[in-house]
Amino acid sequence: MMLNLNQSFGHSDHEKGLRRETIEVEAITRREDVPLVRGRWESLALWCGCTAPYLSHEWYSTALETVDREKDPLLVFFKQGGEDVGLAPLVHSRGQGALRFLHKIGFVSNPFTPYQGVLHAGDFKSVFAQLMRFLEQRFGSRFVLDLDEMRPALHETQGLDELSMQEGLFLCRMKQKSGSRYLLLRKTFEENYQALAKHTQKEFKRKINRISRLGKISLLRVSGREQIDRHLGCFFDMYARTWKGAEPHPEFYYLLCRRFDDRGGLRFHALTLNDRPIAYLISILSGDTVYGIKTTYNPSYYAYSPGVLLFYKVIEDMFNTPGIREFDIGRGDEQFKREWTSSTHEQVRVLCYPRNLMWKSVTSLQYELLPRWRQNERFDACYSSLRRLLAKNRREAGPAAPGPSEQRQAVKEYEYAQCRQDSCPVTARLAGPGDLDLMTVAMEARNFAEIQQRLDQELCVLCFEGRKLLSFFWLRPDGGRQKGNGVPSYAVSEWGLRGGSTPLPPQDVLISSLLALIKDIINKPNCTVSIDESVCRSFELFE
Repeated sequence: MMLNLNQSFGHSDHEKGLRRETIEVEAITRREDVPLVRGRWESLALWCGCTAPYLSHEWYSTALETVDREKDPLLVFFKQGGEDVGLAPLVHSRGQGALRFLHKIGFVSNPFTPYQGVLHAGDFKSVFAQLMRFLEQRFGSRFVLDLDEMRPALHETQGLDELSMQEGLFLCRMKQKSGSRYLLLRKTFEENYQALAKHTQKEFKRKINRISRLGKISLLRVSGREQIDRHLGCFFDMYARTWKGAEPHPEFYYLLCRRFDDRGGLRFHALTLNDRPIAYLISILSGDTVYGIKTTYNPSYYAYSPGVLLFYKVIEDMFNTPGIREFDIGRGDEQFKREWTSSTHEQVRVLCYPRNLMWKSVTSLQYELLPRWRQNERFDACYSSLRRLLAKNRREAGPAAPGPSEQRQAVKEYEYAQCRQDSCPVTARLAGPGDLDLMTVAMEARNFAEIQQRLDQELCVLCFEGRKLLSFFWLRPDGGRQKGNGVPSYAVSEWGLRGGSTPLPPQDVLISSLLALIKDIINKPNCTVSIDESVCRSFELFE
């Protein structure tokens, strides 16, 4: 689809003589046409000096094939004099239910929060004006342009203000978001390390020494399709065990990692303990910047801060690759990011509406009247109750469709809190080699071998509350003696219970219930289990 729209490239009629130029707007709306424009896209990105992976053809195509498979492509190219001078990489969807009439235009959805934007080799203001004219011509007044996670330059922010406020082309609301932290690399890692707070330096050394007592710590670089697929399987197994729960779109990362590995930009690292991965970080190197994509860790090692140590090792490893200038860590205010840098890139959400009475009323209610009314305590209480009720109804109706990363995170935080309030079912099973990570940390063992040797000599029963380890019991035959009726007798040599500084006494109801579970697990319901002379401990785990 090709449209010819006339646009002035001057600032105003009063400042300069109006210089008329023709901008052609071409819209790619069919999925089968998206692969055909890869060359144009890459040439334009090169001309614009844009190396961000989030604004690449690979990223857009991957999202369109996975997280946005229900949406339609809307690639808007801007051409002047036969050459591409801009690109808005958008997708199109319709509202739900009563809002079916509404056309929702925006960037591709992302399972996390990178930055996105409009590619332009010329004047941003002129390109964006043409974009809004094109959308209004195509959809009338029934659309919203939602540009989330933009990282606008000063001239882009000024251009949006001029178009919406001075020239009145459209309504525009800009919402400030938390900044995206970045670390500028100095000449050596030692220089960056010495710039950290003294307390942080000591903490890094303490954490490295502590986890090193369990075994050998190494940094593994993952590459090649076979390795990538195998380690991503491990990655998402770990991820599902954290408070975030299962990743809703793992297929996005499988496809993304394969594509960026093919072009040489993937930096997929694992922190290993005795060659067993305990934390992962997926990054992409593009231009002179490493972009952090996604990270996770084995929650059994929460007390050892494996994710923090992995960041330390990955940053140290960056100095082995010449030309890296910046580590774009991403949005969020986690402590491990604050420890390394206070520098942030500004990120915003830009919402654009047609300038008409309907949208003026809607935006006035949402952005002006409602915040004012919520200053009243009674109104705010009623409004908050209504929002909670609607959220509850949505949860009871079934799993929601994947939404923005912040929305999904808020839902998961709520579900995690609910799980802690409600009693989760207690299950039990015999420990095996696959539980070495969990047991080594819970029992504060020196290494894996210590636990494995003990498993060869004794039985160990693990009891779980939901997905969290609740307790463990080491069992040994009670001196080889049996009761007169031939029923075996076992003694608990050591047991532990999660939480608290002092374990509960053996006669506690919970312990009695756990001992009953143990009999079922070892398939000897009539045996006796003695716990009176056992060693007991309390442990903390984050699962």
